[in-house]
Amino acid sequence: MSVPLIEHAEDAALAGASVMRVGPNASRLGLVGWPPEAEWTIVERDLALAEQMGAHLHLTHLSTAPSVKAVRNAKARGVNVTCDVTPHHLALTDAWVAGSRRFAWEQPEDGDLRSAYDGACRVNPPLASREDALALLAGLTDGTIDAIATDHAPHPPERKLLPFEEAAPGLIGLETALSLGLAAVAGEALQLPILLAALSTRPAAIIGESRSLAIGAPADLVVFNPTASWRMHADSLASASSNTPLLSRELPGVVHLTVADGRITYRCMS
Repeated sequence: MSVPLIEHAEDAALAGASVMRVGPNASRLGLVGWPPEAEWTIVERDLALAEQMGAHLHLTHLSTAPSVKAVRNAKARGVNVTCDVTPHHLALTDAWVAGSRRFAWEQPEDGDLRSAYDGACRVNPPLASREDALALLAGLTDGTIDAIATDHAPHPPERKLLPFEEAAPGLIGLETALSLGLAAVAGEALQLPILLAALSTRPAAIIGESRSLAIGAPADLVVFNPTASWRMHADSLASASSNTPLLSRELPGVVHLTVADGRITYRCMS
């Protein structure tokens, strides 16, 4: 096949009615846990099929350490597989559902239950363990994971301000993707060149596009200040919604200009 087959790897029978990652935090909160086997068993199955058929398989928003290991081993065997990870699966963990607000590379904490059950933290696949997040960062670093994709999913307040089990899965990610990556760089969990490639040239290559800064090439670029910071507020977002647990948080990296195919599509006015 000349085009990639893009798959959300999940066994619905194993996932069942789960709403967050299985583990101590799910038990603590009394929520139905999602087993990591719901993802990595499908990853293993479809890697075997791709190897047999010679197809290009692209696995989107991987979230578990066993999935990263399976892809790493498949690439070593020559299987035509690529994959991506979301910024929130790199930076956030299931502890955020329990009220923690520390990034995966920071010293973990139990969290404040007054901030628990935030529907903004419900995503699919669910936020995973710290060990999984660190495995995803390692996979991005060694090239096992090819790209960062936001899985941007805006939802109106009436679909998120609900009991956690009833909240729609998904969060907004376009406006925070670079900042979360830069936070990982500042925390020495990721290198800047790897982050930038994972957000630009590497995802383009997956779909057969070639992008570079060269004379005569299409002008696709982002101008940003990695040392400046901004505070995320709902009224300052361009997204149709504000469903993110990062509201009111100060984040690194201010985008000044975005150019797409030679046309200015965003300019920071502040």
